[in-house]
Amino acid sequence: MIVYFAYGSNLDKEQMQNRCPSSCFLCKALLENYKLAFTRKSTKRGGGVADIVESVGSRVWGVVYQLDERELELLDKREGYDPNRKKNMEKNCYIRKELTVCMDGYERKQIMAYAYQVQEPSSSHIPPSRKYLNQIISAAEFWGIDPEYIEELKSISVSCD
Repeated sequence: MIVYFAYGSNLDKEQMQNRCPSSCFLCKALLENYKLAFTRKSTKRGGGVADIVESVGSRVWGVVYQLDERELELLDKREGYDPNRKKNMEKNCYIRKELTVCMDGYERKQIMAYAYQVQEPSSSHIPPSRKYLNQIISAAEFWGIDPEYIEELKSISVSCD
């Protein structure tokens, strides 16, 4: 089984079930020394889309799902990642990294999980659409993620829809 850390719209249980039907929620998780940012523009989403950016002392809440290998390939496709692109000089939208996350936010309960990070991030904030950000907020509330973190999400500036 593959372990995947979701922090953006893939927090949404329904979206993950549609993308990866056999995905199974494992736990809430905390990624330390990264911050949530919106560094890539998506025409489909109508604004910036979520990314994780290294930032000492910051943290990103998300959830961990278990997937099978076939579904990881499907998720790679959805996230614009192809491990073979390096060979033919095309660029990926996201790269897949293996990171250490803290299960349920406890530092002593760590697990390695895959996560996606924007390959060529913008250096400035690209405001997400209200709809996209609300999807992330609703999913965070559904999973019972830290209320303080949810308030941070609610304070993110959005694009003019």
